[in-house]
Amino acid sequence: MGAARIAALALAAFLAAVPAARAWDPREASLFEHAWRETGVHPAVLRAVAMTESGRDGAPWPWTLNVAGRGFYFATREEAYRAARWLVERGIDRFDAGLMQINWRYNGWRFQDLWEAFDPRANVLAAAAILRENFEATSSWARAVMWYHNRVSEDRGRAYLSRFLRHFEREAARYDGKDRR
Repeated sequence: MGAARIAALALAAFLAAVPAARAWDPREASLFEHAWRETGVHPAVLRAVAMTESGRDGAPWPWTLNVAGRGFYFATREEAYRAARWLVERGIDRFDAGLMQINWRYNGWRFQDLWEAFDPRANVLAAAAILRENFEATSSWARAVMWYHNRVSEDRGRAYLSRFLRHFEREAARYDGKDRR
C-alpha cells in the first residue's frame, strides 16, 4: 500500500469527516466573476471545474481535501485546514485542497500559506491562473481543462474532460452569452 493511501486511511481514522454545514453560499458567483475579470477565464469554466473537483449535493464545497483519491468534506475552513496541517506535519504533501482542489505539492506555492489555500477567492484565482497558463501553452480550452487534472495521462485527461463537460453545459446556460465582466 502506497504512502498516499496510508495517509488517506490515517486521516480518515484521525478525523471523522463531518457532514458539511451550509455556512458557505455555494451560489457565490462573485468569486468566479472576480477571477474572470482578473484572468479572462470564463466563470462557467471555473464553476464547472469547481463542480467536477469538489461538487457535493449539487454545489461546489470549499472546505474539501482529496488524499489518494479519497475526498474529505469538512464543515468549516478551520477543520479542513487542521486536517491539511496534520498531513503536512507528517511530511505528506500529495493532496488537493479547497474549492478547486489545488494540488499542494505542485501548486502550493501559489498561496501565501496553507490557510490561504482554503480561502475560496484565493483558491479560485489559483485555479484560474493554472487554467490560463494551460490555455496559453496549448491554445485549447479543452486541453487546458484536461491538463488541469492530469498533464501526463491523455486517458485520465479525457475522462476528466467528459465529467467537466457535463457540468459546463449547465453552468454555461447561466450566462446565455452575456458578458458580465
